[in-house]
Amino acid sequence: MKELIEYFDEFTEELRKQIIEDNKRWGNTWIERGKAGQEMRFYDWVSDKLENHYLEGLPFPWLKIAGEAMIGYIREKYME
Repeated sequence: MKELIEYFDEFTEELRKQIIEDNKRWGNTWIERGKAGQEMRFYDWVSDKLENHYLEGLPFPWLKIAGEAMIGYIREKYME
């Protein structure tokens, strides 16, 4: 198995594609929500994805999780 960093370029390319697709659907609504309460929104959202995975057999959306984490990071670092 490769070192974790060796998967980075492939992962970021797939994440980039996911973010482009999500942007077509949601646009910049992530900005409107702001950072207040984002941890609980993220927790609730991930809980919903877990429920869909276990109860309905849907694939777990790792790239969407990474995209949400990126949004949280950007809000914390760059938004007032």
